Amino acid sequence: DQLIRENFGVEVDYNVEVGFDTFKKVIDVMGGVDIEMDEDVAKYVKVGSTAGTYHLDGEQALVYARARHTNAGDSDFYRTQRQRNLITHLLNKAKSMTLTQLHALLKEILPLVITDMTNEEITSLALELLPLVVELDIKSNQVPAADTYYMKMIDIIGVESSVIICDEEANKELLMPIAEPHLVD
Repeated sequence: DQLIRENFGVEVDYNVEVGFDTFKKVIDVMGGVDIEMDEDVAKYVKVGSTAGTYHLDGEQALVYARARHTNAGDSDFYRTQRQRNLITHLLNKAKSMTLTQLHALLKEILPLVITDMTNEEITSLALELLPLVVELDIKSNQVPAADTYYMKMIDIIGVESSVIICDEEANKELLMPIAEPHLVD
């Protein structure tokens, strides 16, 4: 929240944070999630030895989301892509849930999350948004966006380190349409 505000000038409203235990519980309460993985990630998560789609419980989903450097070409960008992929799959799964199932899910997980919203704001948003979940259009972005950064090797306290040099203005411009409020007709 503070990082995004200070570096990109975007204020994040209605933020929700979950710890690792809550993350696992959400996955388990939703009955797990099916994720397609390459061979290397499947081995790392310890769900199989070949590429394919695997059903993950909360613990396995956490390993998948936190995996770093599962192969020689992996990077933090791949890790965050896996995290966005997992969230997209969970939201798509929520689309197929009934309003009663969604309400029960929220009732179980909301006490476990950290948020800047009041209980009244959560209730109001839930009542307004739950019927719209089936029409939800999920968009995913990465910061820094493709073609807005380059890698550079620098010396950090005597250690040669790779850092990302980001075009902050280009990324601010890309984030602004996302940050603007969208009205639902």
